[in-house]
Amino acid sequence: MACPLLIILKCQLKELYKLELAWDEELSGSLRETWVNLFEMLVLCGGVKFKRCTRPVNAVGRCILICYFDGADPAFCIAIYCRWNLDDGTFDVFLVAAKARVAPMLGTSTPRMELEGATMDTRVALRIIHALMEDPPGRVLFVGDSQTILASRERDKGFFGEFFGNRIGEQFDNVERMEHLVKFDTPVEWYYVPTEKNAADRGTRLLSVPGDLGLDSEWFNGPSYLKDPIGEWPINRDFADRKSKVQLPMEE
Repeated sequence: MACPLLIILKCQLKELYKLELAWDEELSGSLRETWVNLFEMLVLCGGVKFKRCTRPVNAVGRCILICYFDGADPAFCIAIYCRWNLDDGTFDVFLVAAKARVAPMLGTSTPRMELEGATMDTRVALRIIHALMEDPPGRVLFVGDSQTILASRERDKGFFGEFFGNRIGEQFDNVERMEHLVKFDTPVEWYYVPTEKNAADRGTRLLSVPGDLGLDSEWFNGPSYLKDPIGEWPINRDFADRKSKVQLPMEE
């Protein structure tokens, strides 16, 4: 739940590893200042609170899982939200799970990290559905801002390299397992959302502060548009029309 903060420390730890410092070597200069500021931030944070209940008391029907993913050179991140219809006609949205991971030392690229984010999104969503089998969701949406990855999933000809092929295959396998476990109201679908509307983007920008993770924050309550009718959300599947034109990296 606090991954937008934790990923900053993990990325800085990766930078320390690159310097090949001895375990007892004292930091100096700007490096020392960076880590002092990070520890001060953690101490002042005190703690992060989040809701543990997965169903509001006045919820009606089945929920919708909105699974965001994002990737960038330093890290990739997911954020999964649950939206419930309430008996007064409004909606309640809250964060169910979030995870961010540091990019590997070698062999990384932005498309690779975006693909890793999409794959991790399906893994975690599958675990959530397993955990909610007594009250499963009625619909699952995967949402990201990488048209390259989204359009790649729509390709019906050609072939992928080993890296892309294995991960896209796992995504399809995980979705198939979800649909085997639960009879959804509509098939699982993937959507494009502009970067500034992508909730998982917070976990890859490495700019978060404790104040961004409060109980009333957008991080825990989701983008404001999630409380609007789905038809008004800034998401689309236009990328599906360009599936035959998608350009994958020459080197994966």
